[in-house]
Amino acid sequence: MRINLPVTRQEYFFPEDATLVSVTDMKGRITYCNPAFIRVSGFEKSELLGQAHNLIRHPDMPAEAYRDMWDTIQRGEAWSGLVKNRSKNGDHYWVRANVTTLMENGRPVGFMSVRSKPGREEVAQAEQLYRQMRQEAEQGALVHVLRGSEVVKNTWWVRVSRAARLGTFGQIVLGSVGIALLMIVGTAFALVGGNVLIEYAPPLLALAAMAVVLSLLMAWRLKVVVLLPMRGVLEFSNRLAAGDFSTGLAVHSPGLLGRIERALSQLQVNVRSIIKDVRTELEQACVVAQEIGEVNADLTSRTESHAASLTQSSSSM
Repeated sequence: MRINLPVTRQEYFFPEDATLVSVTDMKGRITYCNPAFIRVSGFEKSELLGQAHNLIRHPDMPAEAYRDMWDTIQRGEAWSGLVKNRSKNGDHYWVRANVTTLMENGRPVGFMSVRSKPGREEVAQAEQLYRQMRQEAEQGALVHVLRGSEVVKNTWWVRVSRAARLGTFGQIVLGSVGIALLMIVGTAFALVGGNVLIEYAPPLLALAAMAVVLSLLMAWRLKVVVLLPMRGVLEFSNRLAAGDFSTGLAVHSPGLLGRIERALSQLQVNVRSIIKDVRTELEQACVVAQEIGEVNADLTSRTESHAASLTQSSSSM
């Protein structure tokens, strides 16, 4: 990880309404930065363009935060979190970074980060968490990790789930089956006691099998009704965040989820219409600007011609 030195203990506070924007290519090289980003970073525009974005990385930021950010945005999802950046003179400033993948014709072409000013309570919590993460990394045992910008304790269950690649549905199935079996075994011990449990083994096994089947059916129903539609909503939201308004969202779900789908679909239609209108206005403005340029060029040519004629007339006189 790149370490930018020196650093000071001085914090720079930028205005509440300022928005720092930067765009990078797929390799993390800066291709665009707005004036607010340039001003707060302390660098000149020529010093930023073409450089790796970690030019402003502060050494107090744990490597886990950037690992989670890259894993999240490379999956096509948006990442949001507090980041401590370093200015050119060594001062630091805190931002809430919102990073998304930029899409063109269905292909990722870069990443955009939009930063705003976070609250002081959020900054204090982030400082404590990042300090703890750095200490854990130095000790070689990272307990607090990030998953999609959310803090997760690196417990045995988390490690097993990641190793087995269990998604949300897999965890729901295992949890439902486990709870059903525990309830049956606990009820059996409470009713008949451990000594005569063997006599009731066949009906208890049948009851356990029924409970497992019911748990699987409930989990499957939950996946069909909730998880799959929510996954579609998430993918559509990520496309909107990436600036891809070419495809719509099919509204199939009933109830609250269906209203969310309709609201997102309407948002996509509205934004696409606004973008189309703005693009049309810009095209017309470009045409007018081109016509003005041609008129100015013609006027300049006529002025030069008249000036030459006047010079020749003066010489003749």
